[in-house]
Amino acid sequence: MIFEKACLKKRGDDVSFLCWAWFVVAFGVRFIALVVTHFYSTDVGLGGFNPLFSGHDDRLYYEISLRLLNGEAVPSLPNLYPLILAVLFHVWGPSLFFGKLINVLAGALGVGIAVCIAERLTVTKQPRWSLFRPGNVAGLFLSLYPSAVFYSTQLLKDASVWLLGFLGLYLIIRLVTNPCVAYYLGLGMVVALLWFFRPYVALALVGALGLYILFRGTGLRNLVVLGVLFLVIPWLLGWGPFGWKYLSPLLSPERLARFRAEVYGIGGSSLGIELDPTHPFRFLLGWLYSSATVFLGPFPWQVDGLMEAIAFLEVIYIWPLVAVWLLGLRHLRNPGPPELLLLFALILGFGIGIFSDNLGANTRLRLLVWGALIIYAAVRLGGSGADTLPHHPSRAGGSPDAPSGTP
Repeated sequence: MIFEKACLKKRGDDVSFLCWAWFVVAFGVRFIALVVTHFYSTDVGLGGFNPLFSGHDDRLYYEISLRLLNGEAVPSLPNLYPLILAVLFHVWGPSLFFGKLINVLAGALGVGIAVCIAERLTVTKQPRWSLFRPGNVAGLFLSLYPSAVFYSTQLLKDASVWLLGFLGLYLIIRLVTNPCVAYYLGLGMVVALLWFFRPYVALALVGALGLYILFRGTGLRNLVVLGVLFLVIPWLLGWGPFGWKYLSPLLSPERLARFRAEVYGIGGSSLGIELDPTHPFRFLLGWLYSSATVFLGPFPWQVDGLMEAIAFLEVIYIWPLVAVWLLGLRHLRNPGPPELLLLFALILGFGIGIFSDNLGANTRLRLLVWGALIIYAAVRLGGSGADTLPHHPSRAGGSPDAPSGTP
């Protein structure tokens, strides 16, 4: 018994160390990228704003935050991010570089939480710095994930979504291994915040947890608590029960097709994939092709410019993990906690595929899709020769939620 406790304490120390170590690595990589991109943008006359893409959301967010800071009227907020910037600027003073530095911090914290997720999902006897340890596999890929690094250096909401998404996944995994009211409340807060950034990410989190509970049959109580929680929270926020006011417009194929064409079907990175609501079979095929591009694109035949070529190089970066993702689909028949990552990525990826027709936008929108899949691959690869928590709880001291010391 004493030996088991000592082993658990050592594992907990290792996990905590790896989470913070990869946070430092991720922060260092992102900080260097911030300095390079910021001063390059300044040098070419863009004032420190996004030097590569044409969206210019960063300029919009910066201008709105300054107006809020100065007490000027703002007709409407595009999302919660400019308000957060205004609060930070009120404390520290308005600074474009400081705002982007906060995103660097958020992006690095997201990597640290992702390492915690990978370690919590696998019981391993690998040494702390073994390349086969799941936390190290996840930390390495996520620290160097090109789009995640780049968007963490820009004045965009993506780093906040990245951090909240991983925190939500962490809480979901804690919930299914050790149900607790505090985890439900924490998840509710994360979902509410995500709703103000990207509502469909919040829906993907709830959907993944709901499907997992249904597939596993883990108890009516969990399903009832989850249903009540996500019935009440959107209602209190003014979106109707279960966020119906937000969801109902999305259930119209005509509206989806129009939104896709008018918002994401423009610009040089547009794929030109049309979803024709008058022909259901064509609509389905177009959606599947568009979703495949979200998960694995751009494909070689879609590369016809510099931006597509850059995105294609990023696809090469994750090719070694694709086979693990595909093999993981067979586990969905009887999912364990690791498959929560897979369910979340599938729901979110197919959701993005139905409205996004833009390769450039996909590199931003799919950050959490790839992030979750990278963690999943790390668990499966890092678990080679080791036992994952859902199948061998006895290896973790007799409980699938044995203490690991993770924050």
